[in-house]
Amino acid sequence: MKLDIDKQPSFPSLQQAADWLAATCHETLDLQQTLRHLAKHQIIPQEAGGQVVIARHQDQIKGVILLRPHNAELLIEAGNASITTTLFKTLALQDCPRRVFTSGQVKPWLKPLLLDNFALVREHDQLVMTCQRPPSNGQGRWATQHDRSTLDRYAQAYLAERGSGNPFLDWTPLLEQKRVAVLEECDRIVSFVKRGRHTPQYARVLAPFTFPEYRRKGCAYKLLAFFVGELLRERSAVHLFVDDDNFPAIALYQSLGFQPAGHCYTAYFEEKAVEQ
Repeated sequence: MKLDIDKQPSFPSLQQAADWLAATCHETLDLQQTLRHLAKHQIIPQEAGGQVVIARHQDQIKGVILLRPHNAELLIEAGNASITTTLFKTLALQDCPRRVFTSGQVKPWLKPLLLDNFALVREHDQLVMTCQRPPSNGQGRWATQHDRSTLDRYAQAYLAERGSGNPFLDWTPLLEQKRVAVLEECDRIVSFVKRGRHTPQYARVLAPFTFPEYRRKGCAYKLLAFFVGELLRERSAVHLFVDDDNFPAIALYQSLGFQPAGHCYTAYFEEKAVEQ
Protein backbone atom coordinates (compact mmCIF):
# COMPACT_ATOMS: atom_id res chain seq x y z
CA MET A 1 0.00 0.00 0.00
CA LYS A 2 1.48 3.32 -1.07
CA LEU A 3 0.87 5.95 1.58
CA ASP A 4 0.75 9.70 1.25
CA ILE A 5 2.22 11.21 4.41
CA ASP A 6 1.04 14.66 5.47
CA LYS A 7 3.43 16.14 8.04
CA GLN A 8 1.74 19.53 8.16
CA PRO A 9 -1.97 18.87 7.76
CA SER A 10 -4.34 21.72 7.04
CA PHE A 11 -7.19 22.53 9.39
CA PRO A 12 -9.74 20.78 7.10
CA SER A 13 -7.44 17.72 7.12
CA LEU A 14 -7.35 17.73 10.92
CA GLN A 15 -11.16 17.83 10.95
CA GLN A 16 -11.29 15.03 8.40
CA ALA A 17 -8.99 12.91 10.59
CA ALA A 18 -11.23 13.54 13.60
CA ASP A 19 -14.27 12.46 11.57
CA TRP A 20 -12.42 9.31 10.44
CA LEU A 21 -11.72 8.42 14.06
CA ALA A 22 -15.36 9.00 15.01
CA ALA A 23 -16.47 6.61 12.28
CA THR A 24 -13.89 3.86 12.85
CA CYS A 25 -12.70 3.86 16.45
CA HIS A 26 -14.41 3.84 19.87
CA GLU A 27 -11.17 3.91 21.82
CA THR A 28 -9.06 6.98 21.05
CA LEU A 29 -11.48 9.76 21.99
CA ASP A 30 -8.72 12.04 23.30
CA LEU A 31 -7.02 11.95 19.91
CA GLN A 32 -10.30 12.70 18.15
CA GLN A 33 -11.17 15.54 20.50
CA THR A 34 -7.72 17.13 20.23
CA LEU A 35 -7.82 17.09 16.44
CA ARG A 36 -11.24 18.76 16.50
CA HIS A 37 -9.91 21.39 18.91
CA LEU A 38 -6.91 22.16 16.70
CA ALA A 39 -9.12 22.44 13.61
CA LYS A 40 -11.82 24.55 15.25
CA HIS A 41 -9.43 27.04 16.83
CA GLN A 42 -6.95 26.93 13.93
CA ILE A 43 -4.00 25.97 16.10
CA ILE A 44 -0.87 24.87 14.24
CA PRO A 45 0.53 21.92 16.24
CA GLN A 46 4.18 22.77 15.52
CA GLU A 47 3.74 26.29 16.89
CA ALA A 48 2.56 24.77 20.17
CA GLY A 49 5.51 22.37 20.31
CA GLY A 50 3.62 19.33 19.04
CA GLN A 51 3.26 17.34 15.82
CA VAL A 52 0.46 15.72 13.82
CA VAL A 53 1.06 13.33 10.93
CA ILE A 54 -1.75 11.88 8.80
CA ALA A 55 -1.40 8.86 6.50
CA ARG A 56 -3.64 8.48 3.43
CA HIS A 57 -4.12 5.93 0.70
CA GLN A 58 -5.96 7.09 -2.41
CA ASP A 59 -7.27 10.12 -0.50
CA GLN A 60 -8.67 7.92 2.30
CA ILE A 61 -7.27 8.44 5.80
CA LYS A 62 -5.63 5.29 7.12
CA GLY A 63 -3.92 6.55 10.26
CA VAL A 64 -2.99 9.55 12.39
CA ILE A 65 -0.40 10.19 15.08
CA LEU A 66 -0.26 13.11 17.50
CA LEU A 67 2.63 14.19 19.70
CA ARG A 68 1.48 16.67 22.30
CA PRO A 69 3.72 19.61 23.22
CA HIS A 70 7.13 18.85 24.67
CA ASN A 71 6.74 15.07 24.19
CA ALA A 72 4.29 14.80 27.06
CA GLU A 73 2.03 12.32 25.27
CA LEU A 74 1.84 10.33 22.06
CA LEU A 75 -1.54 9.23 20.66
CA ILE A 76 -2.01 7.10 17.56
CA GLU A 77 -4.58 5.16 15.58
CA ALA A 78 -3.80 3.22 12.41
CA GLY A 79 -5.26 0.55 10.18
CA ASN A 80 -2.37 -1.92 10.18
CA ALA A 81 1.20 -2.60 11.32
CA SER A 82 2.84 -1.02 8.28
CA ILE A 83 0.93 2.24 8.70
CA THR A 84 1.76 2.28 12.42
CA THR A 85 5.48 1.88 11.68
CA THR A 86 5.43 4.58 9.00
CA LEU A 87 3.67 7.09 11.25
CA PHE A 88 5.96 6.36 14.20
CA LYS A 89 9.15 6.69 12.15
CA THR A 90 7.92 9.84 10.42
CA LEU A 91 7.79 11.61 13.78
CA ALA A 92 11.55 11.08 14.20
CA LEU A 93 11.29 11.43 17.97
CA GLN A 94 14.23 13.14 19.58
CA ASP A 95 13.10 12.56 23.17
CA CYS A 96 11.02 9.98 24.97
CA PRO A 97 7.23 10.45 25.07
CA ARG A 98 6.26 10.12 28.71
CA ARG A 99 2.79 8.66 28.07
CA VAL A 100 1.52 6.67 25.10
CA PHE A 101 -2.13 5.93 24.38
CA THR A 102 -3.67 3.89 21.60
CA SER A 103 -6.31 1.27 20.85
CA GLY A 104 -5.89 -2.40 21.62
CA GLN A 105 -5.66 -3.01 17.88
CA VAL A 106 -2.59 -0.81 17.49
CA LYS A 107 -0.84 -1.95 20.70
CA PRO A 108 0.95 -5.05 19.28
CA TRP A 109 2.21 -3.02 16.30
CA LEU A 110 3.34 0.01 18.32
CA LYS A 111 4.81 -1.50 21.48
CA PRO A 112 7.86 -3.15 19.82
CA LEU A 113 8.74 0.17 18.17
CA LEU A 114 8.62 1.91 21.53
CA LEU A 115 10.66 -0.77 23.29
CA ASP A 116 13.38 -0.48 20.63
CA ASN A 117 13.86 3.15 21.61
CA PHE A 118 12.68 3.66 25.19
CA ALA A 119 12.38 1.91 28.55
CA LEU A 120 8.92 0.84 29.73
CA VAL A 121 7.99 2.14 33.19
CA ARG A 122 4.47 0.73 33.48
CA GLU A 123 1.52 -0.18 31.31
CA HIS A 124 -2.09 -1.26 31.52
CA ASP A 125 -4.87 -2.43 29.26
CA GLN A 126 -8.40 -1.16 29.60
CA LEU A 127 -11.81 -2.24 28.40
CA VAL A 128 -13.88 0.39 26.59
CA MET A 129 -17.58 0.33 27.50
CA THR A 130 -20.53 2.34 26.25
CA CYS A 131 -24.13 2.86 27.40
CA GLN A 132 -27.10 4.21 25.45
CA ARG A 133 -30.02 3.80 27.87
CA PRO A 134 -30.51 5.67 31.17
CA PRO A 135 -30.15 3.37 34.19
CA SER A 136 -32.82 3.27 36.87
CA ASN A 137 -32.71 4.27 40.55
CA GLY A 138 -30.14 7.02 40.20
CA GLN A 139 -29.37 9.39 43.06
CA GLY A 140 -26.97 12.29 43.28
CA ARG A 141 -26.49 15.97 42.55
CA TRP A 142 -24.05 18.29 40.84
CA ALA A 143 -21.24 19.47 43.11
CA THR A 144 -21.13 23.11 44.20
CA GLN A 145 -18.57 25.55 45.58
CA HIS A 146 -19.59 24.48 49.10
CA ASP A 147 -18.12 21.03 48.38
CA ARG A 148 -14.60 22.20 47.56
CA SER A 149 -12.86 20.88 50.66
CA THR A 150 -14.37 17.43 50.17
CA LEU A 151 -13.51 17.54 46.48
CA ASP A 152 -9.87 18.19 47.41
CA ARG A 153 -9.97 15.09 49.62
CA TYR A 154 -11.43 13.12 46.71
CA ALA A 155 -8.66 14.23 44.34
CA GLN A 156 -5.94 13.34 46.84
CA ALA A 157 -7.51 9.97 47.70
CA TYR A 158 -7.96 9.10 44.03
CA LEU A 159 -4.32 9.89 43.27
CA ALA A 160 -3.10 7.87 46.26
CA GLU A 161 -5.16 4.81 45.30
CA ARG A 162 -5.04 4.87 41.51
CA GLY A 163 -1.65 6.47 40.90
CA SER A 164 -3.05 9.06 38.49
CA GLY A 165 -4.97 12.29 38.63
CA ASN A 166 -4.29 15.83 39.77
CA PRO A 167 -4.64 16.68 43.50
CA PHE A 168 -4.57 20.43 42.75
CA LEU A 169 -7.48 20.85 40.36
CA ASP A 170 -9.08 24.21 39.77
CA TRP A 171 -12.61 23.21 40.72
CA THR A 172 -14.29 26.50 39.77
CA PRO A 173 -14.70 25.89 36.01
CA LEU A 174 -15.58 22.23 36.59
CA LEU A 175 -18.34 23.20 39.00
CA GLU A 176 -19.64 26.01 36.81
CA GLN A 177 -19.88 23.61 33.85
CA LYS A 178 -21.53 20.82 35.91
CA ARG A 179 -18.69 18.41 35.35
CA VAL A 180 -18.58 16.87 38.84
CA ALA A 181 -21.39 14.93 40.52
CA VAL A 182 -21.57 13.63 44.08
CA LEU A 183 -23.66 11.34 46.25
CA GLU A 184 -24.43 12.08 49.89
CA GLU A 185 -25.20 9.57 52.62
CA CYS A 186 -26.14 10.84 56.09
CA ASP A 187 -25.18 14.40 55.12
CA ARG A 188 -21.71 13.32 54.02
CA ILE A 189 -20.39 13.14 50.46
CA VAL A 190 -19.28 9.56 49.87
CA SER A 191 -19.02 9.13 46.07
CA PHE A 192 -17.74 11.28 43.22
CA VAL A 193 -17.51 11.19 39.44
CA LYS A 194 -16.31 13.63 36.77
CA ARG A 195 -17.14 13.94 33.11
CA GLY A 196 -14.51 14.34 30.43
CA ARG A 197 -14.55 16.38 27.28
CA HIS A 198 -17.34 15.35 24.94
CA THR A 199 -17.10 14.22 21.34
CA PRO A 200 -20.06 14.55 18.97
CA GLN A 201 -20.96 10.92 19.66
CA TYR A 202 -20.05 10.37 23.30
CA ALA A 203 -20.28 11.90 26.74
CA ARG A 204 -17.51 10.56 28.98
CA VAL A 205 -17.25 9.21 32.52
CA LEU A 206 -14.00 9.96 34.34
CA ALA A 207 -12.53 9.07 37.73
CA PRO A 208 -15.48 7.53 39.64
CA PHE A 209 -14.52 7.08 43.27
CA THR A 210 -16.16 6.08 46.55
CA PHE A 211 -14.45 6.46 49.91
CA PRO A 212 -13.41 2.96 51.10
CA GLU A 213 -15.71 2.82 54.12
CA TYR A 214 -18.77 3.30 51.87
CA ARG A 215 -17.95 0.72 49.21
CA ARG A 216 -20.10 -2.34 48.47
CA LYS A 217 -23.17 -0.49 49.70
CA GLY A 218 -24.59 0.52 46.33
CA CYS A 219 -23.29 4.10 46.45
CA ALA A 220 -21.36 3.92 43.19
CA TYR A 221 -24.36 2.45 41.37
CA LYS A 222 -26.72 5.18 42.57
CA LEU A 223 -24.38 8.02 41.65
CA LEU A 224 -23.41 6.59 38.27
CA ALA A 225 -27.04 5.91 37.41
CA PHE A 226 -27.82 9.57 38.11
CA PHE A 227 -24.73 10.74 36.24
CA VAL A 228 -25.25 8.59 33.13
CA GLY A 229 -28.89 9.65 32.95
CA GLU A 230 -27.85 13.30 32.97
CA LEU A 231 -25.18 12.78 30.31
CA LEU A 232 -27.63 10.98 28.03
CA ARG A 233 -29.66 14.17 27.91
CA GLU A 234 -26.75 15.68 25.95
CA ARG A 235 -25.34 12.80 23.90
CA SER A 236 -26.63 9.58 22.38
CA ALA A 237 -24.14 7.42 24.29
CA VAL A 238 -21.87 7.46 27.34
CA HIS A 239 -18.30 6.16 27.22
CA LEU A 240 -15.79 4.98 29.84
CA PHE A 241 -12.55 3.06 30.35
CA VAL A 242 -12.00 0.39 33.01
CA ASP A 243 -8.97 -1.80 33.70
CA ASP A 244 -9.70 -5.09 31.99
CA ASP A 245 -8.88 -7.09 35.13
CA ASN A 246 -11.09 -4.98 37.42
CA PHE A 247 -13.93 -7.48 37.41
CA PRO A 248 -16.04 -5.87 40.19
CA ALA A 249 -16.04 -2.53 38.34
CA ILE A 250 -16.87 -4.23 35.03
CA ALA A 251 -19.80 -6.02 36.70
CA LEU A 252 -21.00 -2.69 38.13
CA TYR A 253 -20.91 -1.02 34.72
CA GLN A 254 -22.71 -3.95 33.12
CA SER A 255 -25.46 -3.64 35.76
CA LEU A 256 -25.84 -0.01 34.64
CA GLY A 257 -26.29 -1.08 31.02
CA PHE A 258 -22.73 -0.59 29.69
CA GLN A 259 -21.50 -2.96 26.99
CA PRO A 260 -17.93 -3.66 25.78
CA ALA A 261 -16.91 -1.65 22.71
CA GLY A 262 -13.16 -2.34 22.39
CA HIS A 263 -9.85 -2.15 24.25
CA CYS A 264 -7.23 0.54 24.74
CA TYR A 265 -3.62 0.62 25.91
CA THR A 266 -1.75 3.12 28.09
CA ALA A 267 1.99 2.96 28.73
CA TYR A 268 4.58 5.18 30.39
CA PHE A 269 8.17 5.32 29.14
CA GLU A 270 11.51 6.86 30.02
CA GLU A 271 14.84 7.19 28.30
CA LYS A 272 16.92 4.02 28.26
CA ALA A 273 19.84 4.00 30.65
CA VAL A 274 23.19 4.59 28.96
CA GLU A 275 25.35 1.48 29.13
CA GLN A 276 28.69 2.04 30.83
